[in-house]
Amino acid sequence: MALRSCSETRPVAIDLIASAIDRTDLLGALLAVAEVHQVPVKVIADQVQTNRMAEQKRVLEQAAEGGLDVKLQTGNELRSHYLEAGRQGNGFKGIQHAKVLAIEWQDSWEVLAGSSNWTTASRGNHELGWRVELHKAGELSNQFRNWLVSVCEGSVPMTQVRAEKTQKAGGKSTDQTARLSRSETQS
Repeated sequence: MALRSCSETRPVAIDLIASAIDRTDLLGALLAVAEVHQVPVKVIADQVQTNRMAEQKRVLEQAAEGGLDVKLQTGNELRSHYLEAGRQGNGFKGIQHAKVLAIEWQDSWEVLAGSSNWTTASRGNHELGWRVELHKAGELSNQFRNWLVSVCEGSVPMTQVRAEKTQKAGGKSTDQTARLSRSETQS
């Protein structure tokens, strides 16, 4: 079954949750939907992965420059989980590892979720994904909304991360980002 068309009705909001992402075509399509339909689009990516992968950082900066609400998130603390398992506790945090595209409609959520990252490389992997429609009147819809809120809590805007890095570099920005254009949606 295909996704509901924006020509049928306007989405309320769109959230893309990513561990890894480098697909300018996907981000460009989200930007086009945001502009044409005046829909808020939020992209939440893993902060560690973004800091480690130059291409992910570049495309997320382009998306933020283009007007998408791009935020970075980490996972939860791990020490108590290790101790509970009888293992040496460490001070590390987990990562933001979910891969979800959530489209909120007036009456429901349309959710694409699975194992695949939003990357070019994932096209060659064996992955599993599914599409679920959750009607807002249902308990599963409430649970999903609560999960989505919990992922968003504590996330840091990409623009704030860049500003902090520029400030640490003595006010000199080394970022050379270009605005993500609609032409990239045609890739």
